[in-house]
Formats: sequence, C-alpha cells, structure tokens
Amino acid sequence: MTGERDPKVQGIHAEVGETQSSRPLTHGEFYLAMSERPDKSGLGLHPDFRSFFVGQERAYRQLFDALTQFPSGTLVVISAPSGAGKNALVDVVSNDLVSQGKLGEHDAQWVDVDFDLEEGQSLEDTNRNFYVDKPDNWKEIKPKALCVDEVAYAWWRFNNKESLQKQLAIAGKFLGKEVPIMVLLGDHALEDPEIVGAVGSPYEPIVIKLDPLTQDMLKETLRQRLAYALERAPEEIDVDSMLDPEFLTALLPNTEHPISTMRTSLAVLESIGIGLKPTEEPLRISRELARRFYEGDKLYKDFWRASEQKQQFLSWIIQHINNHGNGRDVMKAMSVEDMMQACPLNIEPDRYQRRIIDEMSQTNIGIKRVSSSPDLYLPSEELFLLTALRQMPLDPESELGKAEVTRMEHEVDKKAGIARSGEGLSYWKTFIRKMSSLYGWSDGFGRGLVLDALSTLEERKKAEQEDVKKKVQETERGMRGG
Repeated sequence: MTGERDPKVQGIHAEVGETQSSRPLTHGEFYLAMSERPDKSGLGLHPDFRSFFVGQERAYRQLFDALTQFPSGTLVVISAPSGAGKNALVDVVSNDLVSQGKLGEHDAQWVDVDFDLEEGQSLEDTNRNFYVDKPDNWKEIKPKALCVDEVAYAWWRFNNKESLQKQLAIAGKFLGKEVPIMVLLGDHALEDPEIVGAVGSPYEPIVIKLDPLTQDMLKETLRQRLAYALERAPEEIDVDSMLDPEFLTALLPNTEHPISTMRTSLAVLESIGIGLKPTEEPLRISRELARRFYEGDKLYKDFWRASEQKQQFLSWIIQHINNHGNGRDVMKAMSVEDMMQACPLNIEPDRYQRRIIDEMSQTNIGIKRVSSSPDLYLPSEELFLLTALRQMPLDPESELGKAEVTRMEHEVDKKAGIARSGEGLSYWKTFIRKMSSLYGWSDGFGRGLVLDALSTLEERKKAEQEDVKKKVQETERGMRGG
C-alpha cells in the first residue's frame, strides 16, 4: 500500500474491518479504497495482491507450461493492447513458479526492446531488469526466461520495421544458447510473422492471447481490490449495486475488437473515487456521477487544441459513437479507406494517413489501432467513455449544467476577440455547431448559451468603456487643477 491513511476517513476505516453481510459501499469507503491503491508494480509479486489477477486461466496455463515443459529455444509471444495485463500475467506465473520451487527468484529477467539491446553486446553486458533488487553479481546470472518488452506497432510505423527486426535479432542471438526461453510482449505488431521471425527460434512460436475484458472480470477485480483495501471478505463487497449498467456500458463498449483494458478501467474508477467526498452517502456510480469526477474537461480541451481538420475528424467519430448507442450497439472496426469515405477532408490521402490517422491513433482521445493485418481502427476507450458521458441529457439549471454553462461562457469570452476581428456571424455559427456536436446539445440550446454569454460580454464591454471614460475625465480634471 502507498501513503498514509487519509485522516478524513480514519473513522470510516476503523469500522470497515468488522464482519458484516454484503451491503452497498458509501462514498467515503470508496474514496478510501481508491486513495490507498497498491503499488501497481507489485501485482503478482506480493502474496496479498495475487487475488487481484482475475480470469485468464487459459493464458496462465499456456505460459506456465511453456516456462516449465518446453525445450530450450522456445519463443513465447504475448500479444495484447497496452494495459490488457501482459506484464501482470508474466508476474503472476513467475511468482507462482518461484513459490513452488520451479523457478529461482532471478530466473525471469526483462529487457526493453528499445533501450536495452545493442548490437555486439554479450548477454553479460546487456542491461537486464529483475523482479527483486538487482543483485551485485547480476551480470553472472543468466535468465531461464528473458522477457523482451514494448514490442509495439508504433515503433516500426514511426521509425521503420527493419529497425525493430534488428533489435529482436539481437535478442534472438541469446535464445537457445544462454537463454532457454524468450517471451515477447507487445501489441498487435506481434501479429506480423516477419516481426516475430526476426528472433530466429527453431520452433513455431507459442502464441498466447489474453481474453478480452468483461464486466464480470472487472467486477471481480474491483471486489478483490476493495476487500483488500477495506479489510473485508470479498463476499461482503456488493459491487453490482454500486455500478450502474449504463455506466458499465460506456466503460466497456460493445465493439467488434475489444478496446477496453483493465488498466484504463481501473484508472477511471480511481479518478472517480478520489474525487468523492468521504461521506456516508450510499455509492452508485452512474454516468452523471462519473461525469462530475472523471476529468470532465479533457475532451473539451483536446477538441479546441486540435487543428480544424482534426476537429472535423473528432466530431465525426463522436457522432459515429452516438449512432451506435454510445457503446450499446456493436461497432465494427474501420479501415483507413472506410474513415476517409465517411469523413472526407480536403487533403491528400497520404497526408490524411499521416496527419489524421497516425497522429489520432497516438492519443488517448482519438482512435485505436486494433489490427495491423490489415490496419483496422476503432474509437479509443477514453473517447467512447467521454462521449457517452457528454451525451447525457443535461439540465442547464442543475449543478453540473451550471458548470458546463460557465465553461461555455469562458470559451465564448476567449473566442470573442476572433469574432470581433471580422469573423462575425459565420464564426459563431461554426462555434455553435462544434459545441453542440461536442456536448450533445441541440443547436437551440447551444445558441442560447452563446447569446447569453455574448450579452454578458457586451455588458462587460460597456462597463469597461464607462470605467475608461471616468478615468479619462478624472485625469483631465486633475490636469486642470480640479
């Protein structure tokens, strides 16, 4: 566990260890549990955290067998999106093998494909990372399993494929000689047989696929996490009552290729938890509650920072999500050609690929590459969630609605100078259309907000002019001597 317990919730925690039947958590209990999260790097290494690893029985058994039964020269490939649990899988299996006496504590070692592999280096001089503190004689300790991490599509998309193959070939020189088993961890770049083939294993690689995240897996992981933090038995934690189905659908949308990951889903819940006030109010995480605490202005800020063409592209993706029920209806992955046809921009295809597709796939608020053979994309999980939260019916008189109106007025204030400089009515029409698309407001509602804000600006401008006029008059009187 990290950090001291929050004094505001000491009283809450003093009671949560008592045995009791399952009941909904309070805001304060969830705040406490999410504030005192365990060290993420400890998953699978500390016995208390072992229960946090839920599901993935098939992948677990495949890796367990590969590390204990397969011949020297075996290559294992674990391909899954970032945050899906690849490292956690290796951590858990390795720790279980160590506890069973089937691996030594230094038998599993790690290298980063980018930073730790250099041409001509011996294994002894190759920088390797260990699960526990690096021993003084680490250079002499040869791994039974060498894990090569961060084999990502972005590497060869933005550098070149040959450079990634070269790095893997450096690691491959150790396989079957000084390193019996090698494990590659990365995203869908590892679906490319030419990438994997660069290692040069004499055997067919053992390909391990992680099961996609489901609502049941997330609920059980959260239950175990809460039970640990609140010092309760897992059966005492009523997870179903605290998670609204509509919120869960936004968090884990229905897509042809899975895009939701355990890491991001838990990070969202942490963001909500640490934003709560530690009260005794029963917890129900709905879309409205999530919207209040989950980085509410992230989509807004990213939208306005983007170029005009990226704004058009992002607006189209948001509408595409809305058309699929904000995660309820199955969304199929799209090719580059699909997106160019659905969202035509006045730029050349090559520029569309580089400046829109490639760049938007490298941001959390954009699109996510879900396959590289062929290249297929879906909206990112964060964009799905933020869009679903934004598209809630919004009462402008509610606390949340007033906050949104204030934000709109602030943006109008910032942009007013552009309108006064000659853009005029056409600028405001564009502004209203964009904001209505971004926030899910009707044009009438958006127009009303802008007009109200402009009216306030006009009054402010008149007051400023009157103030300047008074100061000029006072100055003139002073110069005349009264």
